[in-house]
Amino acid sequence: MSKRFFYVSLGVLALAIAWHLGARSARGDWDTSGLGSIGGVQGPIWWAHSGEAYRLEAGGSWTRDSGYDLPSMTGQVELTGEYPQGIAVATSTDEVFLHTASGWFRAQPFPGSGTATEKTSWGGFKKQFKQ
Repeated sequence: MSKRFFYVSLGVLALAIAWHLGARSARGDWDTSGLGSIGGVQGPIWWAHSGEAYRLEAGGSWTRDSGYDLPSMTGQVELTGEYPQGIAVATSTDEVFLHTASGWFRAQPFPGSGTATEKTSWGGFKKQFKQ
């Protein structure tokens, strides 16, 4: 009986060590630094976090659709949706872009979101008023 207990314990220990070593060295294949991760989707148009647009074709293949590429943005695509005139895309830095028949335009900042500021020092602030 003690021999069986020893073998079962040894097996559990071996599994724990194998799991520990595997968990430490395992990595996913998903590349979030490039175009690999999906930021949003609206109908057949899918956006990478970088803002580049791709169209999902009926056969399951992808085609680049630069007509839906987002203009230059400071964040990553986080949310997409529809509004009556077209498509809306929000970024991780609270930028909102709207796509209509005439193309993309940036919407006003969302109420309550962060406000872009300039970095300044106390000396620079005092200098403005001394002049």
